[in-house]
Amino acid sequence: MGQALDYLDHRGEMDDEVIVIDDFERYLDIGVFARKVALASGEFGARFLLVVDERHTFRFNEVSAELADAAHIVTVDQLPADELPDIVAHAVAPLARATRVDIDREVITAALAPADASEPRRHPGLAIRRIDEAIGRARLEGTRTLRADHLALPKVERPQGANALARRLARRVRGQDEAIATVARFVGPALAGLKDQPGAPHATLMFAGPTGVGKTELAKELAAAAYGSSDALIALDMSEYADAQDGLAKLIGHHRSWKNSSTEGLLTTRVIERPRSVVLLDEFEKSHPMVWQTFLQVFDEGRLTDGWGQTASFSEAIIILTSNLGARDGASRGAGFGATGGFRADKQLAAIAERFPPELRNRITAIVPFVPLDLDAIVEICEAELARAAERFGSAGWRIDYDDDVVRRLAEAGFDPALGARHIKRNIRGELLPLLADASTRDVRVVAGVDGLSLECAA
Repeated sequence: MGQALDYLDHRGEMDDEVIVIDDFERYLDIGVFARKVALASGEFGARFLLVVDERHTFRFNEVSAELADAAHIVTVDQLPADELPDIVAHAVAPLARATRVDIDREVITAALAPADASEPRRHPGLAIRRIDEAIGRARLEGTRTLRADHLALPKVERPQGANALARRLARRVRGQDEAIATVARFVGPALAGLKDQPGAPHATLMFAGPTGVGKTELAKELAAAAYGSSDALIALDMSEYADAQDGLAKLIGHHRSWKNSSTEGLLTTRVIERPRSVVLLDEFEKSHPMVWQTFLQVFDEGRLTDGWGQTASFSEAIIILTSNLGARDGASRGAGFGATGGFRADKQLAAIAERFPPELRNRITAIVPFVPLDLDAIVEICEAELARAAERFGSAGWRIDYDDDVVRRLAEAGFDPALGARHIKRNIRGELLPLLADASTRDVRVVAGVDGLSLECAA
């Protein structure tokens, strides 16, 4: 880049030429732009077209306020899907003539197939490269007709249906069968491409229930099931957005007109970088009502514009709001130990209806009640947590054996239906890990006795 600018210095005025710098974001942080002020002021005597990924537009001001002021930002929208075959056909026509290979419309459509399951959008540039490579294979075969099997397309997994999604979610989240079924019923069709509003999010769900019952866990597992990794979860603690002005600025970033402001939106930037994600708005009721108004367009149209004029698209996202409203009123303990039969979801729904305005509730796809966990569900969760812990420690050379009595002790100690399953990890950290730290060998058996847990060296 530095050599290119030196060349412009020596060449002189070039008013009739346009210098195109592709992938300009790659040069934003390197020292060559000690001359960025000269670039912004037009000292090079040329016109520049800087091609920048929209995710990095906000960094212009971070690098140089002068460059940000001089740049005229033009947003190029994604190409319409129905026009992509014509665009690719026009682009490969000279290649077909030069190589004397016939390219059917079906081949062009096949070349536009997604690269993988985590990125369903069709890219014309990728399709053109595929066709170029396929022509080489066809010529090696000695044929002048390009077929779809020449493209060497990757195998893309078929999207999960509602039933398959529910089964996967139930393997990790216990005691919430009704909630899982509701989530799968609304999310499954959208993931399979069946949406009545293409621009809207796949679903906007409100998880309503007491603490520690699996709301966040279900969101994590949904991200892994829908988008291939739990890293596809974008989680925001909405209690940090209780102030109207500061909360909005945190979500979408400060307006670009603010002097020396390069604050990126904590929500918009992350969605622009990863549009296929589960957006978790935790304890949504604790945010300011003005912040709620900002989300109306997101829930309805799937779009949110940040302070730099960039638009974050939620059309491939799943939005989850969580709420504890009415959880205490809805839960009552039964007569038996750990009984939760007195739970009433209608108390939660009434509290939500009282707190949130109709225009917000009407944009939510479904309110999903979560019930308090009974002791049987707690035992299942504890068993799964212990299995995962043993597997993690196994990679470090540990061999940990235990029986059902150990699982039940860790599940029952400190169990309170009002607090859910949060005590399980606390019990594992407080009772099991100190024993392992003092063990003389890494091959142990954990046993439960009257006085608590103890270790035996494996035979």
